[in-house]
Amino acid sequence: MPLAAEWLYSKLHQPHPQVDRVEIDRRAAICGACPKMENPCISCQGTRRRLVQLILRKKPSYPVIGNCGVIKSDLSADIEMVQGPDLTPGLPEACWKRTL
Repeated sequence: MPLAAEWLYSKLHQPHPQVDRVEIDRRAAICGACPKMENPCISCQGTRRRLVQLILRKKPSYPVIGNCGVIKSDLSADIEMVQGPDLTPGLPEACWKRTL
């Protein structure tokens, strides 16, 4: 099975605990003000939105919030899922990923 297919299969068959709406909104506000935020290209937005919806099993609260320019992650999924802290070099001090 190709690597991308394995990743998608694992994401679809694992539980993804999600945070509450107050935490989703808090994280989105931090990301929205972050200088490291990158906008996805137009051609990728629809595909990403569908993949995130499959993974979360619902429509994302912020479907086109963008990407983290440091960890190259799709934030529309990240802001909704329970995660551990991320100490990737380059994340701003105010980043919610650092303070979990």
